[in-house]
Amino acid sequence: DAEEFPDPMYAVAMIGEQGYATIKDAVAAVKEGETITILAGTHSEGTIKLPATLKNVTIKGAEGAELKDMTISAADGNAYSYVGLTFDGITFDNSRILLTGWRNGDETIENLAVTNCTFKNLNDNTNSAPVHINKDAAEAVKNFTFTNNVIDGATGGSKSGIYAQVTGNVVVENNVINNVSGKLGR
Repeated sequence: DAEEFPDPMYAVAMIGEQGYATIKDAVAAVKEGETITILAGTHSEGTIKLPATLKNVTIKGAEGAELKDMTISAADGNAYSYVGLTFDGITFDNSRILLTGWRNGDETIENLAVTNCTFKNLNDNTNSAPVHINKDAAEAVKNFTFTNNVIDGATGGSKSGIYAQVTGNVVVENNVINNVSGKLGR
């Protein structure tokens, strides 16, 4: 169970007025329509697996919130559904969003937004981009927004920007991309 803190002074992340000891705990507790706020500071929690279903959830960084050496990834299991998932205002230092597929069940990603985020210092040879969505070829992301972001220093593999197959409404605007190698998108 998620460890909750009644006093936000000791929390790393918040959902409303409820504090959580880790980002993982907040992700495990989030419900439809809620916002997780990652509080200021540098946070290193390894891999955070999202739950199998998220609907209209925002993961937002407070000013000064930074994820260091982390991966936010899709749930384990045969299927997942992320509808209305937003990442906003987070600094990803040697960290990424990695939603992979090739599972037996449905992999639904609709209305995914990444806004006001910074991705920096991603210099590994995993061939995974800062925003890397590798689903079954028949299951594209439907509607994707990538606006007001910075990618600076993604040079370790062949995929260094956004890697995704997308249908529907695609908005990629007002981004700054520097010091990358390999492909910027698919």
